[in-house]
Amino acid sequence: MTTPAPPAPRGARVSPDRPFVGYLVIVLVLIVMLAAMAFSFIALYEAAEWTHNPQDFWWLAPVIIDGPILVYTASYAIWRWRGIDKFAHHAMRVLIFFTGLSVSVNTLHVGSGWQWQWGMPEVYGGIAMAAVAPIGALLAAHEVTRLVFMNHEEGDQFAQADVADALGATHPEAGDEEGPDPKLEALFGRPSVFAEEEEEPIPAAPPLPEPEPTEAAAQPEVTPEPEPVIETPAPRPTTSLLLPAGVRA
Repeated sequence: MTTPAPPAPRGARVSPDRPFVGYLVIVLVLIVMLAAMAFSFIALYEAAEWTHNPQDFWWLAPVIIDGPILVYTASYAIWRWRGIDKFAHHAMRVLIFFTGLSVSVNTLHVGSGWQWQWGMPEVYGGIAMAAVAPIGALLAAHEVTRLVFMNHEEGDQFAQADVADALGATHPEAGDEEGPDPKLEALFGRPSVFAEEEEEPIPAAPPLPEPEPTEAAAQPEVTPEPEPVIETPAPRPTTSLLLPAGVRA
């Protein structure tokens, strides 16, 4: 009696790669971010009274303090997506500054509301809730930018890792089989035919022919040898200077 093979593990009913799943996650994160911004907006609006500016301009305080958190979060995500770390680090430093400023003002606003009675435990509970609002807005904004501005190289690596995990989970011996799995084709799409073909090596360029030698280059230059100088001896005198004239030697 043969035992039946165990059933293959079933995949998730809702694939996270579907568009509506991504949109749903982005909407939920945006709701959390807007709630945190609204909670911090009220505290900063009331704390703007400390500046002794007219009440009609108090709404500018949360825009100035919490607004850069959203702006520089998007800027940080864009610089990271482009691969420019110098500007990304600058945006992160600005984010840390404005987040710390918002947390500090919210903390002081809670202390001011309780008349600086630090002995009451309710003060610290209010500080925790007020301080977590800008931090939650920052984290939510970062999550939205990661979902929207994902690097293509990182996305390809995630997709390759998912395919490898699916191959190992459904068919451990998939490396020995020929042809793709139909379930993976339905999930990830059929691979391109051009990706399976190996690229043919580019033939090397033929060597250039050597130039033919010219007559001037073929015949070496011959320098003419100098003609020998023949020295002629001086003629001997036929008449001795010691003999008298008329007598030859």
